[in-house]
Amino acid sequence: MGQTKKPANHRLTEEEMSKSMFFAYHQLRTPLISMKWMAEMLLKGEAGKLNPAQEDLIRDLYTSVNHANELVGHLLSAARIESEELLIRLEPVDLEKICNEAVKDLQPLANKKSQTLSFKKIVNLPIINTDPKYLREVLDNLLSNAAKYTPNKGAVELSVSLYKGEILFAVKDSGIGIPKAQQSRVFGKFFRGDNAVKMSNDGTGLGLYIVKNLVELLGGKIWFESEEERGTTFYFTLPVR
Repeated sequence: MGQTKKPANHRLTEEEMSKSMFFAYHQLRTPLISMKWMAEMLLKGEAGKLNPAQEDLIRDLYTSVNHANELVGHLLSAARIESEELLIRLEPVDLEKICNEAVKDLQPLANKKSQTLSFKKIVNLPIINTDPKYLREVLDNLLSNAAKYTPNKGAVELSVSLYKGEILFAVKDSGIGIPKAQQSRVFGKFFRGDNAVKMSNDGTGLGLYIVKNLVELLGGKIWFESEEERGTTFYFTLPVR
């Protein structure tokens, strides 16, 4: 039997729209990856030596492609969340190792801005059962946001401790902070603070929306403390399963 055709006036449900958007974003990622690869080849001189003007143009292209790839990645994550297609794959996770790796990967950005980047463990951390992919996505988003909105020579610190029988993560920065009047909107989709927009125009406004949903999916809670011009600390918990 053939598929039943939907009537001409059929309206897509939210779930159908989310799935449609997910496939559209996924198709966007393939050409972006190819563009990034080709830009890297050119910068390495694999297609011949570039003159300084050409190299500057290719570096600008590489930066723009990276920003576009970040946006598509966030859109894909948001679409997965909204279509409820995220599956948790629990496995034993070495918290100290995953935190060290997240901090290490952010080090080049911190070096570029002469920032102090550190990881502080308050206690010996246990091995817990959680989804390492989603935990790493949460850490990457929070750490990169902290570095991005912290001025040169500022500080970003990741710390992990035990709190009321749960694992407590804290990402603290000495950055621009979040305006008090806008703090209730921080975890909203596409929200960016006025001061964040002034400092950088390449944010997606999806990072913290994704972080909140992933933390809750992993059984935790997230909150923050912030004061404009005096920095922000994001806290989130994970259960010790």
